Amino acid sequence: MPSHKDMKIFFSLEKSELSKVKQLYIRLTDEDLLKRCLQGKTQNSNESLHSRVWKYCPKTKCMSKKIFDFALSYAVLNYNIGYEKAHPGKELALE
Repeated sequence: MPSHKDMKIFFSLEKSELSKVKQLYIRLTDEDLLKRCLQGKTQNSNESLHSRVWKYCPKTKCMSKKIFDFALSYAVLNYNIGYEKAHPGKELALE
């Protein structure tokens, strides 16, 4: 069975579509826009928090409200002050 790496894909755009893609590319690679992405700043901080919540309390598993509240609190703590400072093992001498 052939691998995906071996597949040859031929893709072409009309000149009008190509110019639209190029304009978008130029806009997305603008220095001012890229500077906003430096130093770990995200364009959507809510998504960063949400991903932490679902990391501790996955949507694929059924959880009680008490467990979800704990996961949410821990995610907010972790998000606000960082993983190292928020890690409960330091306070509980678990490390």
